[in-house]
Amino acid sequence: MSAIATLARWAARPGQDAQAGDLLRDALPLVMLESGTLAWLALRYDAGAFGTFACFPSLAGRQAHLDGAAQDLLKNKAPLVFDGPPRVVELDVIAEKLPPDALFGPVMLGLQLEFEIRRERELDVRQLLGDAGVAIQQEEGTTAWFALRFDSDRHGSLAVFPDQGARLRHLTGRLPADLATHALTLLQGLPDLDMPQVLAAKLR
Repeated sequence: MSAIATLARWAARPGQDAQAGDLLRDALPLVMLESGTLAWLALRYDAGAFGTFACFPSLAGRQAHLDGAAQDLLKNKAPLVFDGPPRVVELDVIAEKLPPDALFGPVMLGLQLEFEIRRERELDVRQLLGDAGVAIQQEEGTTAWFALRFDSDRHGSLAVFPDQGARLRHLTGRLPADLATHALTLLQGLPDLDMPQVLAAKLR
């Protein structure tokens, strides 16, 4: 079970989108060697916008990732294709769904939600995410899903899928419906939504 995660957002230099995507893909074989990295995703949000998501069972696992060969590769080559260092957010993992082993099919698409919550409603939001996670475990097309705490005021989720149909079923499924139902009582407004492409994935 993951306990913590990091989400890094990168901006590619003009004309360097293809090279930026290739660099993130090149990091995957090195991440695969990291026993303490339970999941790692390379994401492309839109033109010029990229990201990496990683989750770990402990601070030691995260530190091993930060000290590892994949991060060395990115640190050395990122200045060639990215416009400055990434914006990195440290997260708590509230709940997750991972495939039963590393032999999962291809994941091509993602869906990321972020939302501000009302003051003193964090426990209710955590309960909502946990309850939704029980239903998401049964979503056949949802390869992996993570419920995330950015801070006491901001939460979210990230899910990945093999195709557009699976993503659409998740988008019209339990969690988005619950968030819409409780938007006025638990949230400060409707969630922000991103639908990135998945460039590379380690899941377990």
